[in-house]
Amino acid sequence: MLRKPTLLLAFGIFLIGACANLIWVEPKIYMPGSTEIEVEGHGINGPVDILPRGTTAITISHEITNAGNSPVPAGYQITETVIQWVFQRNIASVGWREGDPATHTIVQLSQSGPALDPGESAVISFGPFTVGSCGLFGETLELDSTNIVVESSNQDNEDKHLFFVPSNQIINITANTINGTLYHKDGRTLTHQFRINSGGAGNQWLYTGFSWIATEGSTADAVPAPTGRVPQGPAPQLINMFVTPKDHDHSPLGFGPSVKGKVTAISTDGCVVKQKAVEVLVEHD
Repeated sequence: MLRKPTLLLAFGIFLIGACANLIWVEPKIYMPGSTEIEVEGHGINGPVDILPRGTTAITISHEITNAGNSPVPAGYQITETVIQWVFQRNIASVGWREGDPATHTIVQLSQSGPALDPGESAVISFGPFTVGSCGLFGETLELDSTNIVVESSNQDNEDKHLFFVPSNQIINITANTINGTLYHKDGRTLTHQFRINSGGAGNQWLYTGFSWIATEGSTADAVPAPTGRVPQGPAPQLINMFVTPKDHDHSPLGFGPSVKGKVTAISTDGCVVKQKAVEVLVEHD
């Protein structure tokens, strides 16, 4: 008496398992090109693709794959939505927040998706579309937005990215190495001097961030600390990075400990973001 329900249960599991699964495959390609940076805080706290200065029209291409074990018929909808983010400078913070979709949606596009056998891929492109202004934009791509494909999971149908279109303002950050290698006994030491300038263009900027990462417990600080919403320049601004080494054991893998520091500056209108990163090695005496 138990065999028949057992067979039905097994058959049911087989049917559930025989599903398609549409997924996005990185990377996404922007035309006319982009450079990815990592922005800590500022309402972003993640990767951003920086497009060329003065970009007005964008085309994106992104690969999709059927990672399931059933074919996907053609005709499902793929959508692209771009919303401009709002730059804000207040006492508490400097950064961006997502704009209201009702007033800040730049473009909404849709196209019919292709048929895909299990394991088959296709490249989906949207554009060119016009962004119209500089700044930060949030982009959402969604597969099967009307939910007609039977999938094992819908959680990977949405793909979100941030991209940035700079204005013609100029902000440069350079770094001069003073001490690129430290030893445990050195104590707090000046290692680098950052220099922020406008390249002679007369622009002001906001010195909004200094971040650091250490692999073995050493620490870093910057003098002066970030000045947030207070405009700096156009005269060059100097920022000193100090590292305080900490004693550590030899790595069994042979990796040397280090401290990485990064300075972030943003134009006063939020249309340019610049970063400069450096690294200090911490050696045994």
